[in-house]
Amino acid sequence: MKNKIRVSFQFFFLSLVLYVAIRPVFDKAYLADFEKYCPFGGLASLFSKLNQDTMACNMSETQVMLGLGLLLGAGIVGKLFCSFVCPIGTISEWLGRLGDKLKIRRDISGYWDRGLRGLKYILLFVTIYFTMTSSELFCKKFDPYFAAANLFNNSDIVLYFAIPAVLVTIAGALFFRLFWCKYLCPLGAFSNIFLNVVSAGFVVLLYLTINYFGVGLNFTWLLGGLVLSGWINETGFMKSFLLPFPKITRTTTT
Repeated sequence: MKNKIRVSFQFFFLSLVLYVAIRPVFDKAYLADFEKYCPFGGLASLFSKLNQDTMACNMSETQVMLGLGLLLGAGIVGKLFCSFVCPIGTISEWLGRLGDKLKIRRDISGYWDRGLRGLKYILLFVTIYFTMTSSELFCKKFDPYFAAANLFNNSDIVLYFAIPAVLVTIAGALFFRLFWCKYLCPLGAFSNIFLNVVSAGFVVLLYLTINYFGVGLNFTWLLGGLVLSGWINETGFMKSFLLPFPKITRTTTT
């Protein structure tokens, strides 16, 4: 029953995305605005607000609250958004099943797995850094969801970023288990940082303490410290320690 409920949620949210994407083809007066529903854009814009006192693009407090709510939800119930809502996660999962049927999908393990997990933290740092220093959502240039949902028809999309991102996401889903989620998703990296609340809290406290004594570090240092703490926690320990509150242990043999 749980799987049926989850699949129903996946179909529901994917249908909403498809409706917003396709409607402009038939209704020229309708403007598809995918930024309205972007929690990652809200989190990136929060850094822009802190750094330059301006929100990025058309972001508002609504998207910021969506992003913060997502992080809070991750702490309470785990990565429910990734499993039930995220369109890229849904499509990747379905493509992965096709890869299993074709017997071409594999797990990446060992040092390769740990090394590749760092890619999403690099992508997170780059995306938020350019957002908070320009007040423009850098993720729109390459985001495979934004590109595909807009049918590549948006002036903010950079095609030589977006097309490879879409192709890599599709190929990765077919050939490797959870490729986008484990190795490329900046929102996944952000939630991992939050889940490791002890190390993230230490970074924030250290940043505030240093600035209290007049050093004047800018928010790039805070961003870098948070990203580094998440990277070390994930690749070093491969788990979170306090959050989420409900702990589920999987018996791998069964």
